Amino acid sequence: MIGRGRRDRRASDAELELWQRAVSDTVPITKNIAATARKQRTNIHVSDQTAKEPALPSTGRATKTQPIDRNTLARLKKGRIEIEGRLDLHGLSASQAEQALHRFLLSSHTIGRKAVLVITGRGLNPDTNGPGILKRETPLWLDRMPEIVSSYAQADRRHGGEGALYVRLRRKKRAIPVK
Repeated sequence: MIGRGRRDRRASDAELELWQRAVSDTVPITKNIAATARKQRTNIHVSDQTAKEPALPSTGRATKTQPIDRNTLARLKKGRIEIEGRLDLHGLSASQAEQALHRFLLSSHTIGRKAVLVITGRGLNPDTNGPGILKRETPLWLDRMPEIVSSYAQADRRHGGEGALYVRLRRKKRAIPVK
């Protein structure tokens, strides 16, 4: 245990003073965080474009799409987590691709898939020499579906690399049996 020091060491006066200054302006967390979040969500204006998108299942709680954690990503890359479905968006316009993505993810979620692969292609925008439209827009579309999409990340080279995304889907809510 070299270099770990004594565990029962008391903080010096200087350390205590520094700590007090660091936490002097903190406010305790209240138990009404969920109620505050609900109030803030109700003030959001929904555009006409959002109303045209397919309805997503509602869990009644705020969710957010996160990046895939390191361990899960490694298991996907090594094939230890099965990719249960693939969607190839090559050759589709942006609007066609968005609709196909929504339909694919909704049906995949409905049948209980956990991990799918979305192939966008690397693409190249000739005007900006940046990424193609589908590669750029697909993560934005995935972020709009936090009730279904748990996380996503760039795929391994053998699954499409820069031109594909692993998408992890949330668990399907089970119906509570009525007694």
